[in-house]
Amino acid sequence: MKKLNILIISNYYPPFHIGGYELACRDTVEFLRQKGHLVTVLTGNKGNTAQSNIQQMGTVHRELIYIDYDNPSYRQRAEVETCNYQICQRYINQVSPDLIYLWNQQYLSLAPSLASQNSGIAKLYEIGDFWPAAYIRPGFINALKRKVKSWLPGLIGGRFDFGPCIACSHWVGKAIKEQLNARNVEVIHNGTQLGAEPQRNRNQPTSFLFCGRLCQIKGIEQSLQAFKLLLAKFPNNQLSLTCIGPIESHYKQVIEQMIHNAHLGENVQILPPTDDMKHIYQQHHVLLMPTLMPEPFGLVIIEAMANGLAVIASDRFGPAEIINNDKLGILINPEDPIAIADAMAQLIDDPGRYHEITKAGYHHVSTHFRLEMVKEKVEQVLLHAVEEHELCLTLNS
Repeated sequence: MKKLNILIISNYYPPFHIGGYELACRDTVEFLRQKGHLVTVLTGNKGNTAQSNIQQMGTVHRELIYIDYDNPSYRQRAEVETCNYQICQRYINQVSPDLIYLWNQQYLSLAPSLASQNSGIAKLYEIGDFWPAAYIRPGFINALKRKVKSWLPGLIGGRFDFGPCIACSHWVGKAIKEQLNARNVEVIHNGTQLGAEPQRNRNQPTSFLFCGRLCQIKGIEQSLQAFKLLLAKFPNNQLSLTCIGPIESHYKQVIEQMIHNAHLGENVQILPPTDDMKHIYQQHHVLLMPTLMPEPFGLVIIEAMANGLAVIASDRFGPAEIINNDKLGILINPEDPIAIADAMAQLIDDPGRYHEITKAGYHHVSTHFRLEMVKEKVEQVLLHAVEEHELCLTLNS
């Protein structure tokens, strides 16, 4: 099997990340390196204090700069586009990759994408959310604007070739084809590490977990409302809810006030993100994921299943694609705290069903979402993309 020289471009890379998208990128990098491929990562400058040594291929370089959406201006955005285009050109020229593998480009502008397609090197997109929609609105007028930008000195523009792509779920793959004219879309779900099957006791589940960004669109407020209803139904049970993840300081005050007003202080704790999620999963019985947003996939769901948790999740988009029958978890209307509380109560009232769900979830991950199995599919797509590109060059020469 051919060993590839790959340049990955992403807005963030662990330890800095927004969610599962960047964590999946890290998993892919580590897998490809283990398989003998040379992987260089070019990412945003968060956490960087000095320019990278570009000669150190196969490492992580934090140089790309971000669009300041808090203080937006056309000038700052144009400066970001120009700077990032030049940085990407420099890395492409010196790394000389077989393939440019583009992950989340949010805040970076289209510059890395345009630099990649203008390089004449094989490229591939990994789509784990809808960042392209911020840059490539369909229609003749928007296409004309991008074309005009390419003619003006100091500006970056041109036709955007969106493809080939790996989509993290079937619904995302369908959406980017229909709404953003993506081409050559392959669906490969995210994966997670799978250890030995967890051995849980046969008692009632009492410890609930909310994991992810602690923000309104992720359903944290509905989770707290549901937990209050649950405590009223089971006043004698020692129930707890842990909410773990990044949270904006102003919104943390809102959530803390909500917890105080609902008298949940003794049962609910807010924790910052941690790298030791396995330990967190081992301490809990049920994951809550009543996300209100169109969730592309839901990496935390398969992580929880792999660690022996039952899952209560939104009945739409990515979560519904993972939990595709009622033996694997409970799907709820995320806007309805009563429905969420009822689902939690079902698992407390019926420990037998709770344990059946945990076992079925673990085996579902083993069959469909094992990290090694998923990343082997990714590797084959990368190799095929390079082969197809080389064939096109040969035919056109």
